[in-house]
Amino acid sequence: MATIQGVYLALFGRPADPAGAAFWSQATSGGADLSAMLAALAPLPEYTGRFSGMTTAQQVDSIYQALFGRAADAEGRAFFVQRIEAGELTLSTLAVNILDGAQGTDATVIANKLATAERFTASLDTAAERAAYVGTGPADAARSFLSAVDADPASIPPQSVIDLAITAIVENFGGGKPGDRLEFVGDDGKVSIGTFQALDEVGAFSNQSTDLIGIDRLRADARFSEADGRGVTVVVLDTGIDLDHPAFGPDANGDGRSDRIVAALDFTGENDGTAQDRNDHGSNVSSIIGSSDPRFLGVAPGVNIIHLQVLEANGGGSFGYVERALQWVVQNAAAYNIVAANLSLGPGDNVNVAAPSPFGLADEFAAMFSAGIVTTVATGNDYHTYQAAGHASLAADPNVIGVGAAYSGDFGRMEWGGGAIDNTTAADRLTVFGQRSGALETLLAPGALIQGANAQGGSTFQGGTSQAAPHVAGLVAVAQNIAQQYLGRLLTPTEFEQVVRTNAVRLVDGDDEDDNVVNTGATFDRVDAVAMAEAIIALGAGTPPGPGPGPTPIADDFAGDATTAGRLSPGAAVSGVIESAGDRDWFAISLQAGTAYRFALEGATAQGLADPLLVLRDRNGTIVAQNDDGDGTLNSLLDFMPGRDGLFYLEARAYSTETGAYVLAASRAPGFDLPSNGTTSSVLTPGTPEIDVLDAIGDRDWHAIDIVAGRTYEVQLQGAGSGAGTLRDPLLRLYDANGQVFAQNDDTFGFDSAITFVATSTTRVFAEAAAFADGYDGTYRITLTERGADQGDVPGNGTTQETLVAGGRVLSTLESAGDRDWYRVELNAGDVVGFALQGGGTNPLGDPLLRVYDGLGNLVGSNDDANGTLDSQLQMRVTQSGTYFVEAAAYADRSVGSYLLSHSVLDTGGPVGDLPGSGATPVTLAPGVLVRSTLEQAGDDDWFRIEAAAGQTVRVALGGDGTNPLSDPFLRIFDAAGSLVAFNDDFGGTRNSYVEFVAPQAGTYFASARSYFDYFTGDYALLLVGAEGFSAEAAALQGLAAASASGAEWFA
Repeated sequence: MATIQGVYLALFGRPADPAGAAFWSQATSGGADLSAMLAALAPLPEYTGRFSGMTTAQQVDSIYQALFGRAADAEGRAFFVQRIEAGELTLSTLAVNILDGAQGTDATVIANKLATAERFTASLDTAAERAAYVGTGPADAARSFLSAVDADPASIPPQSVIDLAITAIVENFGGGKPGDRLEFVGDDGKVSIGTFQALDEVGAFSNQSTDLIGIDRLRADARFSEADGRGVTVVVLDTGIDLDHPAFGPDANGDGRSDRIVAALDFTGENDGTAQDRNDHGSNVSSIIGSSDPRFLGVAPGVNIIHLQVLEANGGGSFGYVERALQWVVQNAAAYNIVAANLSLGPGDNVNVAAPSPFGLADEFAAMFSAGIVTTVATGNDYHTYQAAGHASLAADPNVIGVGAAYSGDFGRMEWGGGAIDNTTAADRLTVFGQRSGALETLLAPGALIQGANAQGGSTFQGGTSQAAPHVAGLVAVAQNIAQQYLGRLLTPTEFEQVVRTNAVRLVDGDDEDDNVVNTGATFDRVDAVAMAEAIIALGAGTPPGPGPGPTPIADDFAGDATTAGRLSPGAAVSGVIESAGDRDWFAISLQAGTAYRFALEGATAQGLADPLLVLRDRNGTIVAQNDDGDGTLNSLLDFMPGRDGLFYLEARAYSTETGAYVLAASRAPGFDLPSNGTTSSVLTPGTPEIDVLDAIGDRDWHAIDIVAGRTYEVQLQGAGSGAGTLRDPLLRLYDANGQVFAQNDDTFGFDSAITFVATSTTRVFAEAAAFADGYDGTYRITLTERGADQGDVPGNGTTQETLVAGGRVLSTLESAGDRDWYRVELNAGDVVGFALQGGGTNPLGDPLLRVYDGLGNLVGSNDDANGTLDSQLQMRVTQSGTYFVEAAAYADRSVGSYLLSHSVLDTGGPVGDLPGSGATPVTLAPGVLVRSTLEQAGDDDWFRIEAAAGQTVRVALGGDGTNPLSDPFLRIFDAAGSLVAFNDDFGGTRNSYVEFVAPQAGTYFASARSYFDYFTGDYALLLVGAEGFSAEAAALQGLAAASASGAEWFA
């Protein structure tokens, strides 16, 4: 039977670390067996990462090579491949089985390696050596050392050689300081989205955090318009940073690094020569400080960033890494004008007495304090564990500011790791997880789910005191800008802490918190940017200093591209200056579909811009509209109604070479409501949905439709029922050219309305969007579909030319008793398909009957009543590819009326193979089509493309599947830019995931299938919920395999 050292050899190919060996020795002596050890160690990235990109056969050979220095023999390889692929063995149990079964020369190799490994572990007998033997670099060095041992007794190294190998590890990776492994302290618990799974709520997180601490109000105050961190630098010690992320500015010199990232260095044992983030944590923290992306604007969007990587991709590191990074900060503080350093990391302990750092960092913290650098450190996320006042010891050093976490808004119920629960949440309530201490004077900042940059050019949501600390670090940069402007100097760390604390908002722990911990009852300070700024001005009696060491002159106030820090909200105004000929200032603004806006650009009263020119651009920078002279003046005036939600940019510039100050304002456009008569300006285009709004109860909007005689048209009006808008009960009417109603519908699909008609002449008609009984207002989506020339009644046999495609539906009519309509459909062998037939339209078919025929006209399935209704549903597994026919009929051929027929593919039958974790994915999800694949290794991430219309409700389900089901799926949704828009871990009391969101604009989105915390592997199934009439969500959340669970060919 394998020993503890044998398990380390089998899984990792290296000697055990002393702490791990001691822990498992105690655990096994207390009754645990090695299966518990395997279960704990096998999911670790150090093990699973060994097999990245390998076939099963290559994985078996890799294990043999690590243990015996040779590949597996052909017979043994085939045997183990078969057992692994049959699910009878895991890689971890295979490795131990091979080790235990070694015979002959192989057994001698194992004995020699184990003897050497035992001596190596025992030789790690000083604090410096144990601290150095942590992370990727030391592990690789130890593996290389052990790989030289084989069956030859001469290959067993003497003690002097072992000592030299350990000395090299200390010199290359250590730092000689005691301390265990560091872990970052953000997003370290499982998060349940509870009641806030909608996109709008998720997207509001980052805006709420800056608004809560007053940054938005500070930016709107002309006195502080230049206080964005420009000219100063903040250092971040973390997992690395996305070096070319647009949130940190453009890469003007093309060196592969955003221009505001002025330095990036790797101090870890990875030794890969780059500080590129592979974890997301460091990029997220850095962007909270200094992002200039208007989607998640940082506290100081003009600040320079230095990122020093001290944590590896798995979030771990050593205090030796941290110490060397802090020494670099001290040595380079003046050269880079460093004003703050942020450490969102810690050892996971809890102390309640201020004391120098016990990990050898106290002298660096003191030196940074003396150099004028404010150091912010996360207090830790283990309050629920300790339930006692305190900080992680790194945040208890007297020369740092320990920052804890408060909520920035109401996110509903929040469940965090380790059983920590906030039953309800609200702005300025302390988070259940955040460590806090009255004795250590915890400073609070927003730390719940905060949107920020990820490591792939997009964004992610993370939560923890890790996210609170960078708010304060960014505030240091803002404060120093204000101090330079009004005092002519920088604040000392003591002055900064004083102006922040004496002007903070006071929060009491336990007055309104609703959590499952014992609250301290202490009062804490939460930062307030505006009050801090006023206090800084008061230090200098409010007068900007004369010539002297003031801030560097600013060449331009706002950038003329998407990196701009300028923001504008409807109902607000902003001031700016065109400083030179050709200058252009951009302002990001979020607009809602169906709302009419007016934008006005005017020269300011004093030294005003003489002839402004206003341009509106979409999120890609493409010009949408522009105006030069509006309302009879040289000023610019522009009215605009977007057809979809989204981000836009307003560009202020001069008509020619003029310079001067200006004011740009955004407001609701007066009198822009669509009329309810033939003068409407809205003309519907087939296939292009339009989003508009009924502004008030009783409002009605007309949309023109140009029709051609003989063609069939369908008009759909959708509102809240389908998630296409907020209008509760849409009512659709059609008017002819003379204004006379010729068709009307209230409820066809739930509360949504639809009308299908054949044009009898070529003319213009009008669709009226209204509400039932004129009793509601709200947004709606109206869509026109053109179906070509009418061919009369749909044939009831195989001569039909009408087709039905997967994910499609058709609205038609049985005109007389006995009428039957056939639709041609192409099906593929192995697919599970579904059909649904229900009454619809203005005269719904009373009792539909659904039949399916093969290509020869033989009946292969039918259904009359399904799910306790008169509607029909049918599901089948296709055994032979080819043409089939779907028949819409009435029970006993007695009924007449309109019907809705839909078709969906529920399961494509086979896996899609490994997929990239990026927008390069080749697979596009179709509504109702079940897709199967596998996460082959820990950290695997498979992306799927989704095409959605603006305002469309998109529902996606992810679950474990097959004989080796993924045990804890984690589902994320990204937009085309790679920014996270929605996510879910556990849903409906299961480990499966389900996301429902409203697409803010038409275009491409991506569904990411991965495991929780990237720990697990296994098979999964993914479903884009589609056709009406199928309980796709229920099937998905019960394992996503309901459609193929039956052995029957048909199941209705």
